Amino acid sequence: MSARYCPYCRAELPAGATFCPYCGANVAEKPPVEVTKPPTPVVAPPSAPTPAPVAGTAVATIQDAIRRRSESDIKMSGAWILVVIFSPVLLAIGIFMVLIGFFAPVLLLIGGLVAIIALVLAAVLYYKLINRRNKHFMRSRMLREGLIRHIESKASELGRTQDVMSELSTMRMVHSELNSEEGDKSAGLYAILSIIVPFVSLYVMYFLTKEFVSHDTKERAFFQALSTAANKLGIPAQFPYWKELPRRSAGLYLILTIVLSGLFAIYWMWTLIKDPHQHFDAHAVFEDALMSTLYR
Repeated sequence: MSARYCPYCRAELPAGATFCPYCGANVAEKPPVEVTKPPTPVVAPPSAPTPAPVAGTAVATIQDAIRRRSESDIKMSGAWILVVIFSPVLLAIGIFMVLIGFFAPVLLLIGGLVAIIALVLAAVLYYKLINRRNKHFMRSRMLREGLIRHIESKASELGRTQDVMSELSTMRMVHSELNSEEGDKSAGLYAILSIIVPFVSLYVMYFLTKEFVSHDTKERAFFQALSTAANKLGIPAQFPYWKELPRRSAGLYLILTIVLSGLFAIYWMWTLIKDPHQHFDAHAVFEDALMSTLYR
């Protein structure tokens, strides 16, 4: 198909025109320019994006979080309390041997070695406690994200989103609060500072006590809301018996440790080693029951 154009202003001319309607030139005196237009290519409408398999990715996230349980929910041996008992004793012996070692070089060397061993043992204990805290909180975060998306997907699939709106709101609120409170803490840095500055070790014990109690309480509320939502959607997810962690006052424990010259720290450390085990057990019971319901 060809079009006629004015040879003066290059405007397109109507069929049979003798004068250009744009510039008024007499196009009969000078032949108009004919330009062949290429056919307009037919562009296919953009295809709709393929929806992401939300349910599938949610289930995969949940399964991945559960598989990591053995790496994060570590039950530490009660024998670690011996570090709290004997580490200060070894450190005192080491320092004493260093002081008298100025008269006997061998004692200076042995005393320094004993002191270093005492400090390293204490640092390892603090590192393990903080690292366990970080890994469990990270795994729990992943698990909660997967569970929220799974309930949202199931509710949307069944057209019952409004029925579980209250439970989903509770789950999202708890998840958001825990995410803001449970930032990752540098286990290595705190472990080193704990053996250099005594008050840092007390701060570590303080936040470990406070955070695990808060974490346990809020996750109980999360899983209760999850169980209610799942039952409304026909997913058989029973909320297990979840014995609440002892509500230990981190502030009171800190005061008692200072007043009793550190002796109370032995009991305090025992609770930090053992109390999380109860929380880990509740997680395991719930997660094992959950695994059999994910594809229903």
